Amino acid sequence: MHLRDESVVGQWKLPSRKFYGVGGKTLAERVANLPRETKNVLSFTERYGPLSGNPLDGGQFSFTVESWWRNQMLFQRNWLSGQVNPTTLLLPDGNTTIEFRDRWLQLGCPDLWTFMTLELLSRPERLRVCERPSCAHPYFIANHGKERYCTGHRASGRNDGMPSNGRRNLRKGGRHELVQTPQNLVD
Repeated sequence: MHLRDESVVGQWKLPSRKFYGVGGKTLAERVANLPRETKNVLSFTERYGPLSGNPLDGGQFSFTVESWWRNQMLFQRNWLSGQVNPTTLLLPDGNTTIEFRDRWLQLGCPDLWTFMTLELLSRPERLRVCERPSCAHPYFIANHGKERYCTGHRASGRNDGMPSNGRRNLRKGGRHELVQTPQNLVD
């Protein structure tokens, strides 16, 4: 994978692997909070793949860095407004799979965008934006529903006027076992 002009260009790796989320933060939180630098888009894409497209299609993918930033802003607006439309998201297509495994329903997503949107839909009442104005990573999912500040500020130990419950409030589990999508699928 490399940067050509203002576009990220890469090749899908096959076979694809199942992905159940990442510990600590959801993929949705990672995208919403990614600092606006080209190197971050490259790093994210190397690890997780592009936001759209399916590795099963094979071949090459390409997208502009500017389009990635526009998608991030759209995702952030969806986060803030809670206006994620599941009816248009879950229309069946040839790349969506549903399986039952060990009494779990497993939905195979056609792309990362669908996966992240499902993360938002799974707990819309817990979507938060850190109330500290200078927060560099303001988008987070609350663990118990009462948090007003992201984990970094709750656990900082600094006496900067923010409430603290005296312990780190880490994400429990951090896995989304009902969804699969590609990970580390690009060269």
